[in-house]
Amino acid sequence: MSDSQNPYASPQSEASAVAGSGRVLTEKMVSYLKAAAPWARFIGIVGFVFCGILGLLAIVISVAGVQVPGLLGVVGSAVSFFYLLGVAAIMFFPSLFAFRFGRRVQNFLRTDDSTELEEALRNDKSRYKFYGILYIIMLGFTALGLILGIIGGIITAFAIG
Repeated sequence: MSDSQNPYASPQSEASAVAGSGRVLTEKMVSYLKAAAPWARFIGIVGFVFCGILGLLAIVISVAGVQVPGLLGVVGSAVSFFYLLGVAAIMFFPSLFAFRFGRRVQNFLRTDDSTELEEALRNDKSRYKFYGILYIIMLGFTALGLILGIIGGIITAFAIG
């Protein structure tokens, strides 16, 4: 009984070899990469534009805050400036990784150079790693806020009672 007649055999697909790796990319995989690359570049470019807008907004808020008399204006503008720059910095890296992923995938599809695909996937991995670390930090702050809220509620209950 041959493999083509074996109902338990793995399905076979049309595949092209990736140079030197011994692994293959199916036509479906290539079509997914081809579809994802322009979107990744678009996401990267839009992210860069928003980072620039947030940077400009930080400068405008900083300058406008100085116009408010007293220490409140200076502190408010400094806090706003650093908050907006922080948000812009947080947005910058995933945008950069997405843009690089899209560009490298397009280079791979054009040249069939496996190092381009490797670099594309490395950038995609870095983007997800960045998001993972960011989510861990957010979960930590959420847990800290929850604990501080409970402690604050208990202190308030004892102070009132």
